[in-house]
Amino acid sequence: MSKYLWPVIHCRNPLCLEPIRLPYPSPPDIFQGQPMWPMEWWKTLFACRECGQVYEYRAQDVRWAAFSLPGPNQRGSAMAVYGIDFVCVQEGCGTQLRLHVVRDAGTTTQEIADEIVRGRIAVQCEKGHPQQPTQMQNISVVSEV
Repeated sequence: MSKYLWPVIHCRNPLCLEPIRLPYPSPPDIFQGQPMWPMEWWKTLFACRECGQVYEYRAQDVRWAAFSLPGPNQRGSAMAVYGIDFVCVQEGCGTQLRLHVVRDAGTTTQEIADEIVRGRIAVQCEKGHPQQPTQMQNISVVSEV
């Protein structure tokens, strides 16, 4: 079975440290070497699938690891990456943010919204204002982060 390189970030929660596989359009096999991705300015917000904690990740947090199973959003994969858009309604803020989560392929947007309602995923804007499900603008499957 072939092995492919996939970009991975690890949860920053010291009690978790779960690897989070990122979507990548065309993963190289392990003999092709590691691509030059992401660019140094890259950053994203990700919620850990296991613990629900949300952290910002930057290019230097990305590692490449070998996997034989398809990654998120790939044909035959059981996983998909969803983007959740928020606009902070705290007076004078208006910060826009996109949070990413990895879930089983076929997870509905309502199921993701329910996780936020139940507090399973806690979201804050960059200024620290807590975000509520009513502030969600859109939830969709994304092909890149």
